[in-house]
Parts: sequence; structure tokens; C-alpha cells
Amino acid sequence: MDLYVLALTTEPGQPHAWLDENAPRQWLTVGVWTFDEPPVVFPPTIPCLVPASARDRLHLADCEDKPFGQWIITKHKVDRLELRHWRKVAFTQAPLPCGGVFPWERVQFRVANGIADVAAAFVVGPHEVRGDLLVVGPEDALKRVVTGVNEPSPPFETAYRIDLQLDFNRFGDDERRAAAELWCCHNTRRRWFRRILTDIGIARFEFEDMNEATMFRMAN
Repeated sequence: MDLYVLALTTEPGQPHAWLDENAPRQWLTVGVWTFDEPPVVFPPTIPCLVPASARDRLHLADCEDKPFGQWIITKHKVDRLELRHWRKVAFTQAPLPCGGVFPWERVQFRVANGIADVAAAFVVGPHEVRGDLLVVGPEDALKRVVTGVNEPSPPFETAYRIDLQLDFNRFGDDERRAAAELWCCHNTRRRWFRRILTDIGIARFEFEDMNEATMFRMAN
């Protein structure tokens, strides 16, 4: 999935309401340019990360608001280094046990009206109740008691280790790591955990059960 950074002007006011109206749960922003140079334009801007589909919707909405645009000043495609920084922003704003995810990667559950607070009690980790919606990250969504999904364990000694060679600057490899973690949540019953060895580009998955380690190798 291609991601883009939009430089949004703050001259008419903060653009958050406009973003929610035209691309709900499809954006992530910070108040200042911290890891990228701001565009040399006036008025002042803030960076906003969006997927390509949201970029197109916001562009159309911006053109409808004003012939020459009202909010979007510039836009550019995210490179590998920027992606790593934005992942850190996502983790800071909504930390999850298996790492930060972007708002459009999170899972929503629609529950019977009036029991969202009850359902939220079965979620491990950060979550939000919005009316009859329970919003959680994909890993946390799988940790409700009713699912019986196996979450990562604290590190333990084991002989069953599977290494995935990854380029942590590459978006596709980051998706592969996340998919491998979700596979473990879905398909294991015994203990497991993973280590990230950034210096040698390895995500190491360790298992208590040999059969589960073998199935993981075949699936990933």
C-alpha cells in the first residue's frame, strides 16, 4: 500500500474535523514537522499521513471546497526512512503489544447497542468505545476472551527458533512481520514470542512446540 504525506495548512484552523468528515480513520498527523523538512510555503503547515485512497478522496474534497484547494498545500510519497518514523508516531499515539499500527489498519467491532463498554472489558490493551463501535488494534482485537487467541509470552528458553530475514526499511517486509505475528496469534496454542534483531535484519520467532514452529516456517 502506497502512503503519502500531505502538507495541510493551518490558516483556516486545525484540519482534523475536515479530515474526519472526508476520510474517517484514514489519517495520522502530528502537530509539527519533526522528521521531515516542511515545504517552503506560506501559510504554516502540519504533516498528515494517509493511504493512497484517502489522498484521492481528500484531493477531491479540497477541490470542491475551493477551486484552488483550501487545505492541501503539497503532497509526496513516503520513502522507507519516513515510514519508520511514522510507525513510531503510530506506536506513540496508540501503543500495542505487537507494535504500532496506523488508524486504517485497526479493526472495528460493531456490537449490540449499549454493551460496547461490556465488550471492551474483554480487550487487552488500548481501545476506544464510539457509540456501538469498539475500536481496537488488530492484535488486541484477537485477545478478547471469546476468541481464545494466543498472545505473545514473555521470553523463555526454547530450541525452536525461526528467523525471518527482513529489510525493516521496506514497507512490504514490515507487513510480512506483522502478518507473521498475526499468524502466531491465530494458529498457536503453546507459548511463543518474537525478537527483533535490527542490526542483522532478522525477526526471530521462538516457539515452545516443535510442530507449531514447523507450521510457522511453512506458512511464512
